[in-house]
Amino acid sequence: MLKGRLRCSPSQMEMDVMASRNECGDTLIEVLVAMGILAIVVVGIFSAMNKAIQLSYGALERSVVRSEINRQIEVMYFLRDDYFDKLINDPSDAASTAWHTVVKNNTSDLPDVASCTPTSGAYTVSKVANTWRLESYPAMPGGDATANGLPSPGEGIWIESKYSSGSGVPYTDVNIKACWQASNGTDIERLSTVMRFYDK
Repeated sequence: MLKGRLRCSPSQMEMDVMASRNECGDTLIEVLVAMGILAIVVVGIFSAMNKAIQLSYGALERSVVRSEINRQIEVMYFLRDDYFDKLINDPSDAASTAWHTVVKNNTSDLPDVASCTPTSGAYTVSKVANTWRLESYPAMPGGDATANGLPSPGEGIWIESKYSSGSGVPYTDVNIKACWQASNGTDIERLSTVMRFYDK
C-alpha cells in the first residue's frame, strides 16, 4: 500500500514557476511592426490635417475675393444709377461720361470666363472724393493678369463689358473677373461674375 496520496494538480508555487517560464515578452519584430503601424497612422493624420488647412485657406481666399467682386458689382450699380440720374439733370457729369465711354462704347466680345488674359478694353472703376475714376487695366507681360497673392482692383481684378443694341431693350453685359495665385503656390484660382444692365 502506498504511503500517501498522489497529487493530481500542481501546487501554487509550481503554477507560478510555469507561468513565469511562459511569459517571454514581445519579440523585436513585433515591436518594430507596431511602431511601423503607429508611424503610418501618425503620417496619415498629419497629411489629413495639412489638407484640411489648405482647404480652409482656399475657402478663405475665395470668400475674400468674392467680397471684393461684390464690391465692384455695387460700384457698377452705383455708376449706372448715377449715370441715369445725371443723364436728365447734367449730361456732362463725370458719371454720364464714364458710362458712355467705358461701358456703352465697348463692343468687343467678352472672352472666356476661365481666361486670365484681359482684353484691350479691360478697366477698373472707382469713386474717389466724389469723382468717378476709370482706369484701363494695365498691360501685363505675356497678357497674364494673375495676381501674386490676393487680388484687388487693378491687380488681378478687372472689368470687361459689351454693349448690345439689338432688337428689344439695349443692354450691357459686364464681366467682373479675378485671377490669383492660390496659397498653396501651385494652383491658379479664378472667380467671375457676369451682370446685365438694361437701358431704362
